[in-house]
Amino acid sequence: MFLTGNPYVHQIPFFFPLGFFFMLMAVFVIFRIICFRRCGRGCHYGRLDSQLTAEEILKRRFINHEIGEDEYLKMKEILKK
Repeated sequence: MFLTGNPYVHQIPFFFPLGFFFMLMAVFVIFRIICFRRCGRGCHYGRLDSQLTAEEILKRRFINHEIGEDEYLKMKEILKK
């Protein structure tokens, strides 16, 4: 090989496929640990739909124009009872 005076030349081909993979895995694990510590269950922007209250879901449907104003007001009154 070229560079026969360097004792670490025989380790370079081994490092690139496996060493690169292990470095990527380490970065991924560190990223997930940071997300779990910051957000609890993981990095989620906003709340999960299963955690929304009925009024929040109703308001979101009204904002997205899935229901009209009269239907929104009627359902809101039903939820207040």
